[in-house]
Amino acid sequence: MHLTHLLFLVAAMTSAAVAQETTVQETNFSPLIELFSSEGCFSCPPAERVISALNAEQFSGDDLPIIIVYAVDYWNHLGWVDPYSDRRHTVRQERYAKWGVSKMFTPALIINGSTSVIGSDESAVRAALAAARGTSIRSVLQLTVDW
Repeated sequence: MHLTHLLFLVAAMTSAAVAQETTVQETNFSPLIELFSSEGCFSCPPAERVISALNAEQFSGDDLPIIIVYAVDYWNHLGWVDPYSDRRHTVRQERYAKWGVSKMFTPALIINGSTSVIGSDESAVRAALAAARGTSIRSVLQLTVDW
């Protein structure tokens, strides 16, 4: 196939995509679990055990949670510096506090960027996770091609 034919074919396919500019779809999604923790926090090991238990469970498809643990740096002044702490992790938690999602504490666990629970409270974590699994999101894809 010549290059000009290939370019024509790609242009035709792109034009077809432009004809269907907006697609709205409701879908379930994998829940995002963010734990804000620190080695200097005495309540954090139980929260990390809750996260480990969730991670060890069998999930499939959209039920599989995405788990991220952030080590914050605001406990470092107490004498023990968490070697995994990072100022950017603290800034992320500060943004959640600014948006009213969570307060600044450890172990703070945030699900899908909108629900905050105490990470060491396993029943609260599981209840929030179950509620998050029952939600769906609307995704809008808008494709525009300029020639």
